[in-house]
Amino acid sequence: METPKRLHIGLFEEDQVMLEHIHSLLSLAEHTVSVGKEQESLELFLAKTIRRLKRLKAPMYDLLIISIPAVDLMVRGKTFNLLVQLISLDRFPVILLTDAEDNDLERIKTSVPKLHLLSCSPLYQYDLFQTIAAATGTPTPRSLAFLRGIEKMQREQLSRMQHTEQAWINRRQEWLDQRQEWQQQRLEWLKQRQAWLSEQRRGPDCQKEWLDEQQEWVRQQYEEVEQQCKWIEHLRLWLNRYQKKLDRQEGQPPLSEAQ
Repeated sequence: METPKRLHIGLFEEDQVMLEHIHSLLSLAEHTVSVGKEQESLELFLAKTIRRLKRLKAPMYDLLIISIPAVDLMVRGKTFNLLVQLISLDRFPVILLTDAEDNDLERIKTSVPKLHLLSCSPLYQYDLFQTIAAATGTPTPRSLAFLRGIEKMQREQLSRMQHTEQAWINRRQEWLDQRQEWQQQRLEWLKQRQAWLSEQRRGPDCQKEWLDEQQEWVRQQYEEVEQQCKWIEHLRLWLNRYQKKLDRQEGQPPLSEAQ
């Protein structure tokens, strides 16, 4: 079996978690990865890359992977213009990872036909390697070591995701408990206020007009507390369903899309 070509891949991703994930995936395929400098802006990275390419005769990479949020593509014209300028040099294929919607993806593809587009919301490893294969002609590795590495990474990623989601659920449940306790305290105060108003009405010189206003205010507060309690119950039911879904996922092996 022919050994797949090892590529030298440039990678720019501002999100450090995503950067590490993509770097690990590419390293599993035994590609060499060069990443942009930490804290370096995308515009600066693109401008520096263009200047270097104009000075060099040989290409810097076999492939460049850039992640650009949709808001930067749509709002920051300079970023998009630099990307177009880079691709026009035609030194190496460029894969753009973005969270843009389908309609925006189509517009970008029409504007820059040579650009390889890939959605990163979410990013699937199978799609990533398929796009690399389409851009470079380098097939996805099929070795047992690669497939096992992908499966191990997916398990670790699933475990991290479950831990993060469980922590979020716990914090949300704790917030709901505090919110519900506060509503109960508020309800007790309203009951005391109602009893006080009733007692005032029995007095000989009660201010009926003012008491009516206070009674109406108490009624509105009761309605608001009732709505808040219903909202808390609704959210708690949703969290319980989400918890059950998370519990079912725990310990289950993820589907390996490379297989």
